[in-house]
Amino acid sequence: MSTPSRLQIGILVTAATLIVCSLGVRAELKSAQDSIGEHRLQTQRAQPATPSIAATHDGQALNPPAALVR
Repeated sequence: MSTPSRLQIGILVTAATLIVCSLGVRAELKSAQDSIGEHRLQTQRAQPATPSIAATHDGQALNPPAALVR
């Protein structure tokens, strides 16, 4: 059996490197997506419902500050 040429070795090493790097990138992207999803769930649970802007303005109109009331 003959030994592989330098060109064949270079192609083999390049192909192996690309495969390993692509698998690593895919794993990192999956991990990031999972992390983002987890973070979104935590923030949705932690944030209480906030009143709408219209409700806030209506509440302020019904209860004016004491300094303005005489």
